[in-house]
Amino acid sequence: MKRTNTLKRSVTLLGVSLAMVSGVMAQDTIVERQKKAQHLQAMYNMAERAYKDGDIDAARQTLRALLAEKPSYAKGIALQRQIRLNGGQMVLAKKKRIFNAVMIKEVDFKDLTLAQAIRLLGAKVETASGDKLTPNFVIQDPKRYLGNESITLKLKNVPAGTVLENLLQKTACTASFTTYTINIKPRASVYKARAQKKAPVEEPLEESDDE
Repeated sequence: MKRTNTLKRSVTLLGVSLAMVSGVMAQDTIVERQKKAQHLQAMYNMAERAYKDGDIDAARQTLRALLAEKPSYAKGIALQRQIRLNGGQMVLAKKKRIFNAVMIKEVDFKDLTLAQAIRLLGAKVETASGDKLTPNFVIQDPKRYLGNESITLKLKNVPAGTVLENLLQKTACTASFTTYTINIKPRASVYKARAQKKAPVEEPLEESDDE
């Protein structure tokens, strides 16, 4: 009888031990899954930040590592698609931010053409950035709508973007950043005004007094 009771207790203890081990293993699995999810989320956050900053190569590399670990990671797949569609625009946006942030100590333009003012601005940006940034301005005005209007501008301690915006406002132009250039051209309103401009109306001939 004692042996039977002892055997029962042993079986019971074994069952309890197995249940405890299973519980611990289940708990370990949950913790591991949570750590894995946090790790994947951290990688995704890095890729997303790089994308928003315009560091597309870094974003792609991080996403490749993320999807290598979990190919079905939905947010990673969506971001990869977004990079394919808009990655180029994010790079240009970064280029524009870098240009706009360069601080110019002083601008003193007097009676300059747009071409002259833009050339001086490019030189100032290059100097202020320690030769790290060399803007390549291209004025796109094949029909010479801009003319040779003189520009006068005096500013101190302002970002390069502010200087450029002032020049654009004074000449009714727009600027677009491309991979290698900053293109400047007259606004659509300038083209429209020139297209609608009519020839001067001729004055009527005076009647002769000889009649």
